[in-house]
Amino acid sequence: MKEIREVLQHPDDPAYIQAARAQTKLYAKGYDDIEGIYAAQWDTFVLTHINPNSVDKTFRDADAAKELENMIRDRADVFCTGIVLAPVTKRMVIPVYAPVYDDGDHMTGFVGGAFYTDGLEQRLNAISDESGIGGSYSLINAATGIYIFDTDTNLVGTECKDAGELEAISVLRAGNGTGGSYSYSNEDTVACCYYMADRDWVFIVMDLHSALLAQNEQISENLQMWEAEGDRLLNMSEQAMAANAAKSAFLSNMSHEIRTPINAILGMNEMIFRECADNNIVAYSESIKIAGSTLHGDEIRIKQVITNILTNAVKYTEKGRVTFQVTFETDLKNCGDLDAYMPLLRVFYENLDHFGEEIESLYRQGDLKNYTIKAHALKSSARLIGALAYGEKAQRLENAGKSGDTDHIDAEHEAFMQELRSFQEPLSKVLEKPASAEIIEADEELMEAVLDEIRDAAENMDTDRLDEIFSEMNDYLIPQAQATLWKDILEAASRYDYEAITRILE
Repeated sequence: MKEIREVLQHPDDPAYIQAARAQTKLYAKGYDDIEGIYAAQWDTFVLTHINPNSVDKTFRDADAAKELENMIRDRADVFCTGIVLAPVTKRMVIPVYAPVYDDGDHMTGFVGGAFYTDGLEQRLNAISDESGIGGSYSLINAATGIYIFDTDTNLVGTECKDAGELEAISVLRAGNGTGGSYSYSNEDTVACCYYMADRDWVFIVMDLHSALLAQNEQISENLQMWEAEGDRLLNMSEQAMAANAAKSAFLSNMSHEIRTPINAILGMNEMIFRECADNNIVAYSESIKIAGSTLHGDEIRIKQVITNILTNAVKYTEKGRVTFQVTFETDLKNCGDLDAYMPLLRVFYENLDHFGEEIESLYRQGDLKNYTIKAHALKSSARLIGALAYGEKAQRLENAGKSGDTDHIDAEHEAFMQELRSFQEPLSKVLEKPASAEIIEADEELMEAVLDEIRDAAENMDTDRLDEIFSEMNDYLIPQAQATLWKDILEAASRYDYEAITRILE
């Protein structure tokens, strides 16, 4: 989950904390029996949690926190620690932990989740009714001697001191029981014990009546049912982690997968609109064009499809030639005017370092899939500002990524990155604001109004209005306190990621 990774890298940044908390709440909505899901640093200081009473707190002392960190680092994967008493809700839960990595292989913290054991508790409470037992029961962690469950709720979470129970645990762990079972009695009570070796837990049923021994078989059947319930809860936690990974992958690729077919449809429709002489068909085509503009943003991105059409034209033209020419003036016409073009150019310029660092990192990691996606994004951005030659190079890298041609990528990557960096100097001369007393800093009232306008435009997917706002704000200096927020908004706008803009402004 991107928001969790970022908040662990920037634990003191309110914007990242807010985004992570919003994403945590959104993720947890689909689960009825979840006690909590959270992200924390190694000292167990909780940065985000679905329970507001749990955030900004540390739940373990230094030694316990270090022990948990060592377990997470040793496992390096999703794992469950058994049943524990939740420190905030004071209810029994099954906790699950997993490490969080930065963009490389360095662990920056962990995520944790816990599921209520209500189903398990109901199963245990039903044992007395189903078997006719009138006594008590205990569930003990044999490794630590801590009561997981007990009829006497005051014992839950405390260390076992009962001599008979401690002897039973010792016998069963040593393998001296009969089929994982052990019974003992004293003057007052009879106890039946069952050892679950895979979890290192001991279940003990105790009664004042010797008739309890005859009911041992029924108890064993109930315990098997309990084991099934425990397995269900563990499987549910693993499925939750898998669902989160699948959702993250879906969100990272969704924009690319949806945009490609829309581009193709709108491009072919543009050809029909220009060339068809039938008025009825032209009217239908106009309706498609209007609807497509609503879905896809504005005319700027519709014109991008020309490149896709030309590619297909070359691919499927057996004879003759295909010619297409773009000049700077044509780029301005596609954008509408210079006022619409300059904000796009500025967004490209201000994200050059980010583009370079991201694709360079993916290349070093050998992440061919995401490298291909970023090459596609650079292709689109370059073509949008009229850098068609560079866009074609990005296209070739994208094609190489799709076909698995790593030799081509290795041969072209360095030159591709050098050319990307070469845009910095000429664009800075055009776009950098001169040090002038005429450029004033936007005051608090103006920034509040502007951010409200941006939020409204993003919620309505109104790209034209966003471009107007960014263009108007070029006459002002952004306050230093909001510079990072403004940069994040511009970056999201460059990807037409309206949902990200609204998250940033929550």
